Amino acid sequence: MPWSGSRGSYHPVARGRNEVPVQEVLRALTGRHPGWGFWKLHHRLRKNDLVIKHKRTLRIYRALALNLPRRLKKRVPARVKQPLVVPMAANICWSLDFTSDVLTDGRRFRTLNVLDDFNRQLLGVEIDFSLPAARVVQVLARLVECQSRPAHGQRTRI
Repeated sequence: MPWSGSRGSYHPVARGRNEVPVQEVLRALTGRHPGWGFWKLHHRLRKNDLVIKHKRTLRIYRALALNLPRRLKKRVPARVKQPLVVPMAANICWSLDFTSDVLTDGRRFRTLNVLDDFNRQLLGVEIDFSLPAARVVQVLARLVECQSRPAHGQRTRI
């Protein structure tokens, strides 16, 4: 490799690289896939047998001004707060609550609690290591047999 300077120092002379093929392939890829970013394009170049280092790919990518705009966080509209609704009598509305805890041996267990909203009475509890949807439906069906179905009638706002 040629060098410049005195014989006691070694400074390699930079030689120009032919970057035209890489530029053409990058332009073609970004034309077909405009949403692809730098890393996806770099991996596609390597997959297409154009083995170059990522720093060189990044330099060419920036020189061609192919940078994608940064994605901004989506703003979620503010939720309209509504007052809680209180039932007028018992057995009008039920609430379900799932809780979980850990045993001393590290196993998790879960509980399903069913409450009456009017008087905060506990109608049923189901405890197990797993509570699939079919089991929840079974518990609710059993409660409807014992208690009768909630009415969803008159409620007042607090």
